[in-house]
Amino acid sequence: MIKLDLDIFVFKSIIPSDIIEDLLSIRNKIGGIDRIDIDKNDMDLFYKINHFWLNNIEDIFLNEYLKTYDVENDIGLNVSTETILSIKNFVTTKWRDMFILHYYNDNTISSQKNIHWDFSGLTFVGLLNNNFKGGELCFPRQNVSYNLELGDIIIFPGGLTHPHFITPVTDGQRDVLVGQSLTLIQDHKIEY
Repeated sequence: MIKLDLDIFVFKSIIPSDIIEDLLSIRNKIGGIDRIDIDKNDMDLFYKINHFWLNNIEDIFLNEYLKTYDVENDIGLNVSTETILSIKNFVTTKWRDMFILHYYNDNTISSQKNIHWDFSGLTFVGLLNNNFKGGELCFPRQNVSYNLELGDIIIFPGGLTHPHFITPVTDGQRDVLVGQSLTLIQDHKIEY
């Protein structure tokens, strides 16, 4: 995992080729639209991607966030191995949306004007092909820009803190898998 900023992470070449092939197959079969919802087109693939996420990515990036807890030095509220496991269980990613986005010159010509945020707990973007030019993912608030390579996944908070956009795709077509998690349920319990 590469840390680009406090909470922007890249996993290099991590998407398995069979998942990429399955997603591009859906993209080619449906064609003609810029967004294809995975859960409305192939639930088995949705579950396959979720399984891949939970087994290959989830624990690594959660450990980065939770390293502020230090069991050995008793740092963190009610710190214990059990507390950390409980937190991980509570924040396990639950997807609000998972979809393929298709970018090309005509739909990205004014990308910078379309800066947005996702209203999600976290967002990931995974690159499914590399036959294009342009399409750099930019986070102006963090002063971070990144060109994904085939099979890379970038993860970032999807809220107000991380507005983003892509630069215009000047040649070819850029296909990405996007996942947006549900925001966490607020569970404010006062215990003594």
